[in-house]
Amino acid sequence: MRSVVRRQGLQVSNWLPLHIDRYDRNPALTSSEATALTRHVHEHHPAKATLHDKVRRLIKPVGDLFNHTKLRRPLRPFLALYLLREMSRRGRSFWGWTRKSGSKPLTDIRLNSSI
Repeated sequence: MRSVVRRQGLQVSNWLPLHIDRYDRNPALTSSEATALTRHVHEHHPAKATLHDKVRRLIKPVGDLFNHTKLRRPLRPFLALYLLREMSRRGRSFWGWTRKSGSKPLTDIRLNSSI
């Protein structure tokens, strides 16, 4: 039996059904978000509820996107943790990631769901 590699790409059109105007898209991290990220993103367990409670504004659109794109559930916590680590490292939410800063916006991320 041949194995098939499926790729799930996050494209601009994937965001449209999510009505992104409902999210707080401020690129700046609040002081409490920055503190929570600094304290907890180094941990290896991706599904840390105490961290997610403190950064709900950052996690909600990501979780909604995962649901919309039907990203495999086992991958979700690890990708969310990666995104939180990047937000902590860059000092801003993913809404503020630009090509000029050398970062790729979420619309450019490609995921291999066979991982």
